[in-house]
Amino acid sequence: MLDLPRNRPSWVLKSIAVLLFAFPLASQSMTLTRAGSRLLIDNKPIRLVGYGCYGMVSESSFESETFFDRLTESRINLVRVWVLFHWTNDLTPFEGSRASRYDLLKQNDAFYSRLKNFVGMAEERGIVVQVCLFDGVALTGDNSTNRWPNFPYNTVNNFQDYLTSPGQFNDVPSEWWSEVTGPLIDRVVDELGNFGNVIYEAVNEPDTHGLDTTSPQFDRDVVDRLYDLLHRPDYQGSKIISVNPEAALLREWAISYGKVDLVSYHIKSTDAPQGISDVGKPVLISNDGDTSQRTEAFGGLDPVSRLARIQSMLDNTFPHEEVDGTRHFECLDKGLYGSTWTTDNYDPRYENRNEEIIELLSGYAPIIPERPASQLRLR
Repeated sequence: MLDLPRNRPSWVLKSIAVLLFAFPLASQSMTLTRAGSRLLIDNKPIRLVGYGCYGMVSESSFESETFFDRLTESRINLVRVWVLFHWTNDLTPFEGSRASRYDLLKQNDAFYSRLKNFVGMAEERGIVVQVCLFDGVALTGDNSTNRWPNFPYNTVNNFQDYLTSPGQFNDVPSEWWSEVTGPLIDRVVDELGNFGNVIYEAVNEPDTHGLDTTSPQFDRDVVDRLYDLLHRPDYQGSKIISVNPEAALLREWAISYGKVDLVSYHIKSTDAPQGISDVGKPVLISNDGDTSQRTEAFGGLDPVSRLARIQSMLDNTFPHEEVDGTRHFECLDKGLYGSTWTTDNYDPRYENRNEEIIELLSGYAPIIPERPASQLRLR
């Protein structure tokens, strides 16, 4: 095992020492809420520290339960997954496959069952799941990038003819919105509506990939639909909605729009977390898109430099010992895809996890005491 960088704040080392006396996590339900700029679990401030890759639900090869058990050992309490993972070789929300074409009008029960089971396993272990509904990256690229050419909405990959070009993705209201995308949002909420450990993320990196560059139209439509679903009188689950802005226009809208609970930032600089001022809402920092997301073999950093860069991001995200619920961190590790990361055959595996990164993240994760059995919710 590599020697980790040891320039950690004293409170991090203290946190590790406290772990020796911490109780293990019990199987538990949880309720994620927001109070101003703080994210809460069961009305107490929480710090989310995440690890994973966004194709973990879509590929049956991923050993989810083993993965969650490993995260629990290190008190890592956040994962992020995509609903529409366009590189998948297994399941999407639609019946069919890229090879045989998708039917956008037929929802894939097997996918939604897997998503529900995934979130349920996470909740039992006290882990929050950020569920990203759509992806701006999929609206870019050619055959060399396996993005738009792989996207299920691309008419060449399905039996319908809603979208012949990426620019049409912004067309709302439209037939494809009412017949495909709206029902997809509804189904995700229906399946996950009993879980309190979900963050509903509207779109991954929309405005840096041609979506919502002049107005927050698509993000707003997704957020509005989510908000209405999550605030029905009979709804019992998490109501947390997040937006992932890059440019100023969408960022200012996300900060000011009352239906957005959490603002996600994908940073490309270790100094960026401290440069993000108090926005009046919880902030989730991610290394998604940064060189630290990749291993050296695939254009990233050497192991020591990679750990040092992630640690700098963590230090700047969490400059204080106090767990106040305002700042959170998610580490994307594309190393989980192994050698398939540079192909169109993404295949995440638990065996590809990076133990050095997991150990590093563990030093910043909060100590969570065991819950009394009386607080556990039966489903």
